[in-house]
Amino acid sequence: ATVGQGLSTVGGGSLPGDDLPSRLVRVDPSGVAGGADELAHRLRTGAIAIMARIEADHILIDLRTIPPSRDAEVARAVQTALASEP
Repeated sequence: ATVGQGLSTVGGGSLPGDDLPSRLVRVDPSGVAGGADELAHRLRTGAIAIMARIEADHILIDLRTIPPSRDAEVARAVQTALASEP
């Protein structure tokens, strides 16, 4: 996984469609049977639910709404999802 700059789209309310700068974790799902769709499913249904998006066949986790105090927990969840068997 790598961390980089990106944009987070604001979904509605007073700012529909506006983007905010954010840090994104980019995860390569190539080692997962079922690819990005399967990995996104595992992340959503794991011990902690992680809502990720798929872009260019990679998983993107937007850190804008995840407090730094939960970084280790999120990292463990991603590791578990990558290692899981369906």
